[in-house]
Amino acid sequence: MKKEANGTPYKNILPIIQSSGTGKSRLAHEVSKFFVTIPMNIRPAGDFTAYPYPDREARRVMHAAKRKNTNALLLAFWTEVFRIAAEYIAEFSPGTIFTDETELAVAWRCYLEENDRAIRRQLYARAKQSAFHVVDTLDNELESLRPTRTIWDQHRRAEQIHERLKANASEDGPRRLAAAIRSRLAHDFKNPDVVILIYIDEVSDVSTMELGDHLKTTVYDALLDSFTDLGPSEPIFLLTMSTDPFVVRRTGSPIRHQKPYTQLPFDVPLSGPLFTPGTVKVADVAEPTFMAKFGRPLFATRLLAAQTHDLQSVILETVSFALVKLLCYIFPYRFIHEDGASEAMIWAILSTRLHLEFDLSRSASRSLTESLVCSHMRLVYDMPTHNEFIESGTSSEPLLVEAAAWAMNKKRIEWLVDLAQFVKDGLLHTGPRGELAARTLLTFAYDRAGALQRGPEERTSYSRAVPVVVFLRALFADRWHDTVLQSAPPGAPPLQDAFADAFVRFTHFFPHDGDGTLDVNDALAAMVRGCALLINPRRDFADIAVPIVMHDAPLDVDVMSYIFVQLKTGYEPSCAPDADDMDEIFNGLTRKHPTIHLVMQLEADHGGASMAKTSDSSDGDRADEGKPAHACYKLAAYGCSPAVYKAIDEENKEHYASLLSSDPIISQHARQGAVGIAYVQRMKAAWDRIPACYDWAADSVLQGAESVQHPVEGVFVV
Repeated sequence: MKKEANGTPYKNILPIIQSSGTGKSRLAHEVSKFFVTIPMNIRPAGDFTAYPYPDREARRVMHAAKRKNTNALLLAFWTEVFRIAAEYIAEFSPGTIFTDETELAVAWRCYLEENDRAIRRQLYARAKQSAFHVVDTLDNELESLRPTRTIWDQHRRAEQIHERLKANASEDGPRRLAAAIRSRLAHDFKNPDVVILIYIDEVSDVSTMELGDHLKTTVYDALLDSFTDLGPSEPIFLLTMSTDPFVVRRTGSPIRHQKPYTQLPFDVPLSGPLFTPGTVKVADVAEPTFMAKFGRPLFATRLLAAQTHDLQSVILETVSFALVKLLCYIFPYRFIHEDGASEAMIWAILSTRLHLEFDLSRSASRSLTESLVCSHMRLVYDMPTHNEFIESGTSSEPLLVEAAAWAMNKKRIEWLVDLAQFVKDGLLHTGPRGELAARTLLTFAYDRAGALQRGPEERTSYSRAVPVVVFLRALFADRWHDTVLQSAPPGAPPLQDAFADAFVRFTHFFPHDGDGTLDVNDALAAMVRGCALLINPRRDFADIAVPIVMHDAPLDVDVMSYIFVQLKTGYEPSCAPDADDMDEIFNGLTRKHPTIHLVMQLEADHGGASMAKTSDSSDGDRADEGKPAHACYKLAAYGCSPAVYKAIDEENKEHYASLLSSDPIISQHARQGAVGIAYVQRMKAAWDRIPACYDWAADSVLQGAESVQHPVEGVFVV
């Protein structure tokens, strides 16, 4: 806090914006241990699905303020809240002198919670009644002096009432409460900058209540304005909390508060480290009680309370509760078996599993990401000062991903059809090398492999590890199984023998940024959380790294390896990891486990040119001088059709083709006919090796003349 206004009246107002379950209310509750706090929750009065419960009388003031004398009524309400709180501060625990503000703050907090929050309810009921009385009295007095005849008279009278209240607001409100607090302390304030804290939870609803002026001012704006009317130099601080980022962006007030605060707890160790190498096996990390430890604190704290009080029903419904939060719908089984799914629900499920990248140049995408934060557990990373959009995403939260996987596999929805439509609508980035299509294929293959492993009596879990061999069988069409499983680099056993006891485990994808380092420590962390790594910036040999545990042993770096997936177009050479890469990946370990390198070229080549490039440039098995060869099983898959991948059939291959459309000008063009697209390409909106782009050049290679009409499709050993 600043001691002087310095032209920034909103300096003592801080909005906290973050999605559900991240600890916003708990943060404010913990801060109230250090400052005398006036807590307020203005969630809709009938909503008791969340905690803390709403303060109904305070909310009624907000609704009343929407209709008449808005600023005056809210200012009167604030003043009365402080005045009545000063009475309670002076009266409670009579005769006690507190050593400092912290001791008084804790005692005051407990006092407000006693008898089912009876004093807290009285505080707002009395403040509401007094505020209405004060405003009505002034209104009647001014009416007797000069009756209103026009709408302008009404506005003028509202301003007069507001100015009269503002003249004494500081003295009657925060200063009176500060004096009452000082009278209960043995010493003066240690921190005179902040004496009184007010927090208002669930402000999103009042931010949509417009007052009807040309600025589209809302009740939330008026609430902040009236708070500053109490005196910008007073030792008071206001926190507002919401899951809706648009609370800040929609404000019509010309004065801005502090930059929204979004940094809330994540991966909180409630009782020691969340994971210690060598202590758990791959089956253990797939249990909901383990997965709940990661991510936002909601799931871990709820589970801890259930275990403490032996609430088995709560423990058993852990995944169902995660689905309730993800869908923002309290009947998960009805969602699966009966009710339909809203578009927002589908977005939430797909983005949680596939790490969708939204095109924020589209206003529809910006609105969508904000609604996903508000209702579907998407996290806000930052709210830039330009206030045009938010930086948000779906972080690695294994329990939420398990819930999303459960919904994807149980709910009869054409997920791929919806995803392809979202791409056609221009809301997503697909990636220049077919990244979205690759993530989708790998995810569907993993789910299919898991289904093959589960017995009829086993509890459904989509986070359990699956054998590498089963995963590869589920990924590729049957005709390529022998080719893949019998492949072997020189001097090494067949793939199915080398990885006979190995497992993969990835239910979602997560960016691996940083200094470019990639080793088995990253594989261990990814295996524990159940995610594949999106390499950024991409390595020359991999875009995606899928963690492998080589056998069912306690998870540690010495049992880890990778499937490296390299995505490429027809004009790029592929590159397998070499001996130096292996030294870095296995990070000094004596034993280097075998790896798998898979090239996925989802747009099939014509004439096999790319296969030659792959074969020529693949030297990962060659031993550098003084270094032993490393067993890297190298495969190349060409095409995106039922002939290559088991997840693709004749009915859905066109949808995968949509996921490969990386050029929005072409994929979103209004006229998709061959002639219309050819004219766009001739205008050089996009360049490709086709006659439409290069008919002006006497170069058969650029015109694609060397291509044949029969593309090479299949899975090959490199």
